Amino acid sequence: MIEIKCQNKIIKCESGANLLSVLRENGIHIQADCGGAKKCKKCKVIIEPQSPSACENLLSSEEFQSGVRLACFEKVTENIEVSIVEIEKADILSLDEKYLSGQTTMEESKDLKKIACIDIGTTTVTMMICDEKFRHIKTVNFLNPQRVYGADVVSRIKASDEGHLEHLSTLIQEKIYEQLKKYQVELAVVSANNVMLHLLTGTSPHSIGVSPFEPEFKDLKKLKFGEVFGEGNGEIILLPSISGYVGGDIIAGMLATDLSNSDNTLFIDLGTNGEMVLNANGKLYCTSTAAGPAFEGGNIACGSYARSTAIGKVTIENEEIKIDVKDADCICGSGIIDLTASLVESYVIDETGRLEEDNSLVQKIDNELRVYLNKTVYMSQKDVRSVQLAKAAISGGIKCMLRSANIKDSEIKKVLIAGGFSKNLNFVSCEKIGLIPKGTAELCEPCGNTSILGGLMCLKDMTLLERASELQRETELIDLAKDKNFFEDYTESLMYE
Repeated sequence: MIEIKCQNKIIKCESGANLLSVLRENGIHIQADCGGAKKCKKCKVIIEPQSPSACENLLSSEEFQSGVRLACFEKVTENIEVSIVEIEKADILSLDEKYLSGQTTMEESKDLKKIACIDIGTTTVTMMICDEKFRHIKTVNFLNPQRVYGADVVSRIKASDEGHLEHLSTLIQEKIYEQLKKYQVELAVVSANNVMLHLLTGTSPHSIGVSPFEPEFKDLKKLKFGEVFGEGNGEIILLPSISGYVGGDIIAGMLATDLSNSDNTLFIDLGTNGEMVLNANGKLYCTSTAAGPAFEGGNIACGSYARSTAIGKVTIENEEIKIDVKDADCICGSGIIDLTASLVESYVIDETGRLEEDNSLVQKIDNELRVYLNKTVYMSQKDVRSVQLAKAAISGGIKCMLRSANIKDSEIKKVLIAGGFSKNLNFVSCEKIGLIPKGTAELCEPCGNTSILGGLMCLKDMTLLERASELQRETELIDLAKDKNFFEDYTESLMYE
């Protein structure tokens, strides 16, 4: 047996075992957006003693020489010591203070009931803890530990089907219950996409991944902590979902924005599922598209969630790229959209999405076309394609939904953009790359984390739980797989104009 020392643990495994698999099976969380498919280059570890590795060409010479390796490439053949290359935690998302009654502490609230609203995102998890007077105690924000099995829901459905359901569920249950127990929470409301809700409850999401993509459950659920976490006396409420890919986070967003009372308004959640809802003359329509994690930094070579060392704004002036973070080591969603728009506007990316090889901003490194923003952060041709596919999915979905509702782009009065990075988005850049319809940049309003806000509203007024179920029933689902025009819309949306 081989021994691996990592995070004060001694792990034993068979010789030849894959290091990433061994670490995640033993409860050591490590980012792996591609789920171990040797594509994302995010599962960085430092291994002692150092040894040759097939991942050498995927790392900088400085990293490789210092012992950095990609865990998914490593086969363990001798006793080693492993350190996880730590990255900064995701930024804490803010909320509209009008729904809270100020700040307090656990000590000041010791005799009051504690409540929580929880947004389980595919990328990050946010938990807001309050007391029964709705005084804010703490907002806890952390990366979803299930990322060790991939950055998107499809990867996690696949991992679940391959026998990892129990581990996927345990990862999220333990992390959430750790906080519920710490803050003595007695009541929690959860809003999340349906795959995350299934995994939270230990339910296989297999049916969501195969036609007709129907979930095992989608109605509002009230469960005891013991039913979900195996212990505890509190109650946890799961907001209802509309379909397998339009989840409780979207219902929460509809509540938070009062969408049903806002005619000709488009609501878009820029997450991995590309969920969107349209109020067209008082009738609600919704759909979801397989946008993927590109706008959250997933499957992008130097991509990341929003953090202080991530590039969030990009411009190109006189063939010079300007960024907002001096010593950046990555680029997040808002920066990715800005950069793509700037490259399109500067004709560095042509209408088909190809980087112009003869442009001064484009370099060919390791037989790959790249645009460097500083010495280490770049966007590759592959990254450009990932963004192109994501924006085409969302744009195509919007076109189909507008057609189904029989309204034109020009009739849209407001566009509400939800998501953790929406308040940092340049909506003109969104329009330039074709993410949103032409002429709508000036109609856009950032909403931030409407999933948490909708959950908070339900905690404050429990009658909204019934309203959530009504919205589930009232909203018409547009199934893009059955829409004969979607492929044409999607293909058309791939182009940059």
